[in-house]
Amino acid sequence: MKHISKVVFWGLAVILVLICGSVFSRTLYDSDSQRIPCKIKSDPPYIECRLHDIGKIGLCITNTGQLGSKFTSDCKSLPSCEYPYPSMQSYLFAGAYWVGAVVGRDTLVSVGADGWQATREFWPDTYPRGEIIDRSGIDPRAVSEQDFIALFTDTLTDPMYVANDAFDGRPHIPLNLEITQRSYAWSYAFAEDFVLFDCSFKNIGQNALNNAYIGLYVDGDVKTSGSFEGFTDDVTGFLTSEEFPFGCGFDNDVNIAWIADNDGKQSSYDPCPYTSNSLVAVTGVRILRAPSDSANFSFNWWVSNANADYDWGPRLA
Repeated sequence: MKHISKVVFWGLAVILVLICGSVFSRTLYDSDSQRIPCKIKSDPPYIECRLHDIGKIGLCITNTGQLGSKFTSDCKSLPSCEYPYPSMQSYLFAGAYWVGAVVGRDTLVSVGADGWQATREFWPDTYPRGEIIDRSGIDPRAVSEQDFIALFTDTLTDPMYVANDAFDGRPHIPLNLEITQRSYAWSYAFAEDFVLFDCSFKNIGQNALNNAYIGLYVDGDVKTSGSFEGFTDDVTGFLTSEEFPFGCGFDNDVNIAWIADNDGKQSSYDPCPYTSNSLVAVTGVRILRAPSDSANFSFNWWVSNANADYDWGPRLA
């Protein structure tokens, strides 16, 4: 969909097969602390973090437009993503929504996190509207065994929370976008390896959003939890199709962005054969449903480095 009027919703379903792996990079944030349940109560805004932990995947979700726990100190007590959970095998540093559109004659982008400048432009409301809703267990409204519903917007412009743009110096200009994120997890054997996201993107402003695009930025470090090494040998890619298991020349469209460790080891000094702590899983993300059957997909990856000689990525996907 390329146009969002005042009250039009974007319907989107995202499945995390273990967890996102579209790109990887190194950021300014880096530390692991004690792993305890995290429910931050700050007002305003009312920031919360929850952990999907009912299946084999342990995935942190937030109400700040971020996935994983390491882009904000509010959530660092939780693992970002571990598989199997609990373990020390981490497959995500953090990820964030990016949304861009043309508003009038200006092109605007709002990000949950940019990965380098500590920019955060999606925030929850005050309590109680900003609280993450838990519809798990025996709640008759629950879709899965563990439902979390988070709502956040890009409308906050207070410089205490939203810094000026690092490149052009101007204050944050909102798209006036409200995102409702519903995430679902199960413990059943056929569904324990993924978390399902169903997101609505709503224009709550007065201006139309034209040529809109939704992105998922992912810093998908594959390493042992708590370690400051192990992420420099990751590999990533985009799988467009897979041969149908019964052959006959038919392919399945899968469109999965994936990430993995190059050899399953934390470092070249790890012993062989592989142990129970080896990083042998491949994790990924794909779009299941979009507002239009003609949705366009784009994938890109890069290696971020303060040294320009090593800061590289392909221009087109």
